[in-house]
Amino acid sequence: MADTPFPLPRGRRETAVLNGNGGTVYGPFAEFGIFDPEDVKVWAKPAGAVSFLPVGGVVVTKAAATVYSTFTVTFPAPVPPTTKFVVRGHRTPKRDVSVLRGGSVSSQQLEAELSRIAATQQEQVRDAEYSWQSEPGKPGGYIRSGLRNHVAVFDADGNIDQEENFTVEGFQTDVIETQQNRERAEAADENAAFSALQALEAAKDVQGVGAVAANLNDILTAARIGGYVGQVFDLPLAFFQKTGLFGAYYNIRKLQYLFQDLAGTVPVTGPGQPVGVILDLSGHGMHLIAVDDASRGTLVELNGTFWILTTSGVTRYRSAASRTVRMPCYINAAVLRDEETGNGGFLGFAGDSNNRFQIVGRNAQNRAQAILRNAAHGQVAVSSEFEEGPLDAVMVIDTLATEGLIDIGVNNAQPRETLATSWTAASASAGAERYVLNINSLTGAAGNKILFGGGMIVEGNPGNDRDLLVDFWRRQCERPAATTDINILVISDSTGDAQYEWVFLFAQWLATQYPSHFVGYRLFNNYFEKKKQYSPEITVSNPAKQLGAIRIYNAAIAGSQPSQFMGDNFQPIIAGIPRPNVIIWNHGYNIQAKTAAQTSYAGQFMGPMDQVRLQWPGVPHMAIRQPPLRDNNNMAPVVAALDFVAGQYGDMLLADVHTDFINAGKPAAWYNPDGLHPSETGAPQWLPKIQAMWTANFPQLGAAPAFSAIKGTNLLSNGKFADLSGGVPAGWTKIGDGAIRADASHRFNDAPYSVRIANGAGAATGLRQIINAVPLRGLTVTLRVVIDIIAPGLTAGRLRLSSDGAGAPFAINFNGEKGGQGFRMMVASLTVPANATAITVDLLAAEAAGADGGTIALAEATLVAGNVPRAPLS
Repeated sequence: MADTPFPLPRGRRETAVLNGNGGTVYGPFAEFGIFDPEDVKVWAKPAGAVSFLPVGGVVVTKAAATVYSTFTVTFPAPVPPTTKFVVRGHRTPKRDVSVLRGGSVSSQQLEAELSRIAATQQEQVRDAEYSWQSEPGKPGGYIRSGLRNHVAVFDADGNIDQEENFTVEGFQTDVIETQQNRERAEAADENAAFSALQALEAAKDVQGVGAVAANLNDILTAARIGGYVGQVFDLPLAFFQKTGLFGAYYNIRKLQYLFQDLAGTVPVTGPGQPVGVILDLSGHGMHLIAVDDASRGTLVELNGTFWILTTSGVTRYRSAASRTVRMPCYINAAVLRDEETGNGGFLGFAGDSNNRFQIVGRNAQNRAQAILRNAAHGQVAVSSEFEEGPLDAVMVIDTLATEGLIDIGVNNAQPRETLATSWTAASASAGAERYVLNINSLTGAAGNKILFGGGMIVEGNPGNDRDLLVDFWRRQCERPAATTDINILVISDSTGDAQYEWVFLFAQWLATQYPSHFVGYRLFNNYFEKKKQYSPEITVSNPAKQLGAIRIYNAAIAGSQPSQFMGDNFQPIIAGIPRPNVIIWNHGYNIQAKTAAQTSYAGQFMGPMDQVRLQWPGVPHMAIRQPPLRDNNNMAPVVAALDFVAGQYGDMLLADVHTDFINAGKPAAWYNPDGLHPSETGAPQWLPKIQAMWTANFPQLGAAPAFSAIKGTNLLSNGKFADLSGGVPAGWTKIGDGAIRADASHRFNDAPYSVRIANGAGAATGLRQIINAVPLRGLTVTLRVVIDIIAPGLTAGRLRLSSDGAGAPFAINFNGEKGGQGFRMMVASLTVPANATAITVDLLAAEAAGADGGTIALAEATLVAGNVPRAPLS
């Protein structure tokens, strides 16, 4: 050891757990030395904290100006004796010094480099010992990736089971609620601590906003080191500590950082109190201070958390310090638009109306907007899409401005809306901007009433942390799901998507029937189909004392058949929501068929309904018998098909709106000019039967199993398409000129592959099988096909089920491309004529060749005798 100028004894390169002594400087430490000040991290655990967290703002100073030296650490504020801390080596290797001098190896440089490597290896050994390890004698393994609502399973020896984890409904909710309760309890202690910290304020001469900001910084810094920030994991705080970026972080849930007066001397302790100061928790001092007493917002409570009620033009906050807006820059804000009276500014920068970068609310358009404006450089404004920013919905809006581009998103809906700009790195505002809340300029402008739950401004690009930050705010501000919630899934066409139509009216009625329940409403319409997620949740009713929650998930896509909710829509619409208590179907207007036979329509209900029942076994179903068209009776066979399907299941309740409209004479005033959609006068006419169905039967509802949960004898050979050695599955023949092959990338359940069919240029391409019809004469046969629409076409995924014989009906189920990619079930039925000799099954990539084409993958085909589909026996 004496032969090296940089001796490095065995060690872990960390101190013991130390306690503060009321000072700021600690060290030197005998345990280890450092090569660079950047090689040190400090972790602290204040009294009552759950765990150690990294401490930002610590200054590391080497004791000597040598390559390797002991060191001291200086905290940004005194560390009380109740706070524990650990100092660790944390060297990130680098190579920027050559070991050669004049063409020869320098022993000094080589010795230093070898000791740097040894120091890094010691830290790796230490960190490995802190990581998860298996017991001696036990095999090593891995921790499985987390699944939503799943937790790890431990075996009898206390080791993590490598093969199992289990679902606990409401587990995340319980964790969140426990965390919220703990934070509320901690808040009381933190407020008491702040009473003592007010001495800092009294010791200073408070003169103007600038002095207030400095004093509040002292309070915040002392509180952070004393243990009153980060009692539970605080992602925005960790983000600023990790990145070192400048910006601000405001969290209204943390009452201890809110003050009623502009001087910051009177803490906010509960709802109904004015808020004069919102501390910046990032440590950068960009506190939001009301312009004057009349500009203060009011603390309110909603969804079990705290918000500030603000009104543009009345409520106005701004920071003491000014900043220059440069690219890149990022803003997020958790808001709820409470009242719509104008274009109101949310969080951001503003100097005046010509120099700003803000998130704002759009008047009467249900949108959020990001505005980037410079008097000399021009303005760009990118908006979220219609209905992505509705009133009374918790929204986490975020925007990022980079060179040449600005975007905006709501609740992490992807993709975000983007707009090209001419701004470059040299583009900058005038430098007189302040961080502002609900303010369009320094004087303010009349605008929206909003509830502000918190947000961030980051003078930089958050990169991969962006979605995580939005999710953090959603967990903070949305009402969490609970196992006691009543979840209603509505699967509808456009007669249920508007707020004047029956689904939203039903939600409002439920609020009157359950006055002690929170009632929330989410919409999945044509716009949100692009985003593959529901809209922000609109609060329909939010009583002060709540026994539970009723949540409506309204999947209402205009122009849709039931099949459109399968495929790649199935996961976000149906499988991805909490377990529903009831499912209500509202379909029929858009169902099409080649004939008016009831069996032609029934399959288009059965396929999607059965797939949903397989996903949610034991959940009861209801359905709406939709009104007739105003000018014809074309809905009659469709409603008859729904009646038939409901009768086959035996459990489905029907709300007979159809008969009500007929008995009333189909009044023109009940319809929009298209003769289909209900008018604002007609929409309420749907409600009586729906309300009566609910009142009489919920929650005492039964649920039949899916037809496909029962297996049947397959009349087709090779229904799982095994053996493609001959180019097509054994027992099937190819029709058309497109390509057919095995596709291992599209598999259903445990099958090794599916059969991929690309439509041909000269003829519609697919598989055909012909069976003997004689034993089936006079019977109904039902075809069930599991199919993935890989490349959509106008008629991609075409089923043909036909027979010969006099008066043979022709049954078909099409428009399989609706709903995009993903396996779904398609069903068609046929009544076999009395003189039939053959039944033909065609499974086609599309109805016609060429431009009408598509590409499909077939997983299963089952033809059974009977009115309903079955899964194959093997």
